[in-house]
Amino acid sequence: MKVRFHAGARDLAGTSETEHAPVADVAALRDALAARFPELAAFLPRMRFAVDDEFATDTTALSERSVVDVLPPVAGGRS
Repeated sequence: MKVRFHAGARDLAGTSETEHAPVADVAALRDALAARFPELAAFLPRMRFAVDDEFATDTTALSERSVVDVLPPVAGGRS
């Protein structure tokens, strides 16, 4: 499966994209990414995941053809 890192996630992972062996769901991928990218590990619980352009939950199933985006929290708006 393809995993793409955006913004701060890209900086912490040190890459914008990687191939990853298939895992069952987003929760398993989050754990695998934490082990593979230690600098990213502490921030992963606060990051959003999108699978095939749809926001995902930890129980969202993944396949070898999945494209997963790792998105850091975003602040915005006006004060």
